[in-house]
Amino acid sequence: MSKRRRPRAQANFELEVAGWSSPDVDFLESWVPGNPEDVFYCLELEIGPAGGGGTDLFQALVATPQGLQAYKEKHGRLHKPDQQILFVFPEYSWKAVEQKVLETVADCTAADFIDSLVNLRKHFAWEYDDYRG
Repeated sequence: MSKRRRPRAQANFELEVAGWSSPDVDFLESWVPGNPEDVFYCLELEIGPAGGGGTDLFQALVATPQGLQAYKEKHGRLHKPDQQILFVFPEYSWKAVEQKVLETVADCTAADFIDSLVNLRKHFAWEYDDYRG
């Protein structure tokens, strides 16, 4: 039995990535790691409705298998919430990261931002996940 994916919204609502950054890497788009097979960093994304209306901050982890292994050796296992937001690439390239993230965000688009947020939180950590108001 195959999993059914939620179809993309057919309405005018769309998500966009308005910004990319990392507390671990400067100048993401042009960064070249010393070893493209040994990468592990936090990626921060500003995601919101296309055309404006504000953004929310989301995080993901970007790694290669060797970088993930080095992280585990230094810090212990990756906790379950972090496993959910992990994007692993056999070899690092910004183009591959950008493409995968943009595809994932597009697949999360639903009828409105609230429904899209439910989908985004399956792949990214949301800035308000631990908020207790």
